Amino acid sequence: MGKFNFKYESIKTVKEIIEKKAQKELAVVDKAITEKIEEIEQFIAYRKLEEKRFSEKKKMVVYEIKEFERFIDASQKKELEMRKELENLKKVRIQKQKELAEKGKEVKIFEKLKENHELDFNKMQNKEEQIEIDDIATKRFIRNMEQ
Repeated sequence: MGKFNFKYESIKTVKEIIEKKAQKELAVVDKAITEKIEEIEQFIAYRKLEEKRFSEKKKMVVYEIKEFERFIDASQKKELEMRKELENLKKVRIQKQKELAEKGKEVKIFEKLKENHELDFNKMQNKEEQIEIDDIATKRFIRNMEQ
């Protein structure tokens, strides 16, 4: 009896490694998205705190008002920029998900191929065993007939 040896095992292993790498890349992008969301939330909280601090002032100089207006403009631009970065990260995430799905399909194809080859191998082994058993039975029968 021979042992089943899948001739594409090395390719299957490489495909599995590539799939795991794609999973890690997706996890990195997910982490970056989470961090960017937290960064945006912290920035918005900071801006609201500054707006509240400004609105609570009783006396203001023209310089302070202009400075606050510049702060608001700059903070809005920064928030917009951060949101664009978040959208880009989400696009990257979608791309990574597609890549991961493709890699998963490739691995499944090789797993199914291995299963099919193993079934064929087992059928062939059973056939060979049956031939051997038939041969042994025939030889016994002939010996018994000769006696």
